[in-house]
Amino acid sequence: MQSAEKLSITLPPEMAHFIRQKVASGLYGSNSEIIREALRGLMERERCLERLDGAIALGLADAEAGRVQEMAQEHGFFSGDPCARWLTEISSDRKMRLVEEFTFTDPDGLTWVAPSGYEVDGASIPKALWSLVGSPYTGDYRRASIVHDKACNDAAGDVTARKAADRMFYHACRAGGCSSEEANNLYLGVRIGALGDVVPLWSLGIEESFAPRPRTSLPPSERRIEADFRVASDLILRQGATDDPFVLEQRVDSAIEAVGGQ
Repeated sequence: MQSAEKLSITLPPEMAHFIRQKVASGLYGSNSEIIREALRGLMERERCLERLDGAIALGLADAEAGRVQEMAQEHGFFSGDPCARWLTEISSDRKMRLVEEFTFTDPDGLTWVAPSGYEVDGASIPKALWSLVGSPYTGDYRRASIVHDKACNDAAGDVTARKAADRMFYHACRAGGCSSEEANNLYLGVRIGALGDVVPLWSLGIEESFAPRPRTSLPPSERRIEADFRVASDLILRQGATDDPFVLEQRVDSAIEAVGGQ
């Protein structure tokens, strides 16, 4: 068992009040538990900064030695690699908290920001589709899912803003290394997530898929989402993968209308 050392600390009233509130809520068992978590976050941030400093130093050394090449950024670019901590929760443990700001700048020069402290849950693609397209925390669209999560939260209730967020997601997927065909399917996934309320079976399937329980089979509502995704994907890719998110938006809207009304 790791030994512990007692320290005496002085906090301003607002911080002491915050700690008492968290302990009273039942989320933490003691004042010390809160302090330990805060320090773990600070230590992780320091490690992230050390890795960033090392990467910068390596990049500068490569540049001085001429070991660089110009890369196309037609789909935009990320601020770097995200630094985050996994969160342990009473329900399903699928959230992570950013310990520093993470951004994506799209081809129009607009910067989409996920601030330090933002909690990502990867819910913009229905979980029922993760077996087909992959979970938000794996693969080349991992970084895209972070900024898209924040953009979706900001666009809540605004159809135009949500469509803009989904087009940004397409560019971010491509900037992250996804092929145009992969990005086409990922875009379809987030559009199904956005339109879940339009199709009752989709809404039920999305809700059931995130229930924190082990299962041996998928319920009919989730199988319906999978089946509709497969049909819509076939309708879209039959026309050939496009690298224009506005063209893709029209194709996806038509495909969703075709399968969602059945």
